[in-house]
Amino acid sequence: MHYNNYMKNSFNELGYSKHLQVLDQKIITSAHKSALEIMQKAQQRMASNPTAFNKSQLVRAINPHTMSLPILNLLKSSSVGEIAAKLTNSKRIQVWGSQLYIKPPYSANSGVGFHTDFQYIECFEKDVLTAWIPLNDIPVDSGSLIYVSKSHEISDSIVHLIGAEQSNLKAQREHILNNTSANFRWHETVSDASVGDIFFHSYKTIHGSEENKTPNARLAIAVGLLSDFSQVILEKDTYGYARNLDNPNICPTIYAKQ
Repeated sequence: MHYNNYMKNSFNELGYSKHLQVLDQKIITSAHKSALEIMQKAQQRMASNPTAFNKSQLVRAINPHTMSLPILNLLKSSSVGEIAAKLTNSKRIQVWGSQLYIKPPYSANSGVGFHTDFQYIECFEKDVLTAWIPLNDIPVDSGSLIYVSKSHEISDSIVHLIGAEQSNLKAQREHILNNTSANFRWHETVSDASVGDIFFHSYKTIHGSEENKTPNARLAIAVGLLSDFSQVILEKDTYGYARNLDNPNICPTIYAKQ
């Protein structure tokens, strides 16, 4: 059992937890291979449109688990759901969506600005969390995930200052600090991520990532998860996520305790 109270306390108090070497290496290797194929197809499509193709930018695929059996197996045949259930005291964990993020080698414009997931999924509330899974070893220099500690407690008050589209994190950070009170505490944590690790964060935790400065592509999957206590607000379902919850091909249940 790859879980303990320290991790749960970290998730509740800091807004995130890091679980080291809890995923099966063979399953991740298969998912990594499939993710590369998805990336190649995406780049081929973008290459046909010179105005859309830029090797220095982040490549993103929405719901890769619906187009890749190995990625779906990674979500369903690993401890992702089990750990999420323990973090939220839930008996059932359901996927609401996933995204594959690929930062090409030396991609100067691949940074992702500080943001919260709640900014983009306002249709879900209460005990909503995200699992972040590296598909290859991700050192800090390749754009590993940055968390702002305890930011889930205050992110609603500065939502107007944050956003994933702001790829210059240095400028964004300065803007945030210049427009908040002197008592505002901003503490970042970032670490290397290895194959087999999994990070979890609250939907209101502020996070982002720097550009990839290495010669290797950086691949990771973010998986949005609903717990027993999550609430759905249909009138705020801007992107149609909630309307897919009854479709097990898009929103599978990955953990259920009898």
